[in-house]
Amino acid sequence: QTLEQGPDEMMTARLFKRILKAAGLGAYFTFALGPIIWIAMMSLKNPNDVIASPPKFVFTPTLENYKAVTLGQDAQGAETVRSDYPKYFLNTLIIASATVAVSLLLGIFAAYSLARFSFRFKEDIAFTFLSFRFAPELMIILPLYVVFQKMGLIDSFAGLTVAYQLITLPFLIWVLRGF
Repeated sequence: QTLEQGPDEMMTARLFKRILKAAGLGAYFTFALGPIIWIAMMSLKNPNDVIASPPKFVFTPTLENYKAVTLGQDAQGAETVRSDYPKYFLNTLIIASATVAVSLLLGIFAAYSLARFSFRFKEDIAFTFLSFRFAPELMIILPLYVVFQKMGLIDSFAGLTVAYQLITLPFLIWVLRGF
């Protein structure tokens, strides 16, 4: 606000700032929610529209994909809820909950220790945790499979939860370390 500006010019400047701020927030939310919107759009497309190149933004929505996942047919050919769908959904909830619980239980203590205490090789240990995220998956899959096979963790909730720790725990420790 200077002496040369009149009240109309100040209001115009404020309005311009508000419009610019709204446009910036809109762009950010579009960028942040873009993947979620893209997945939601794909779930409503037919299979040919999903793999179309260039991608189709204008399409006829269909609920057939949801119907295929949740509904099946009984012996008489009538549509019924697939009996395996609730089981798979419950499995997902159990594994996700266990993964989050174990990650938080271990990650909070590790992050707190790395943030608050001084000890030898502290930064090296912190970088080692982060470097686990950089390791190629193919380098980890075969040894992990062999270890899981010897421990009897193949095709189990515990095995999948432990495998997910390789992804979630290093990232959680690195992020929580700053807090």
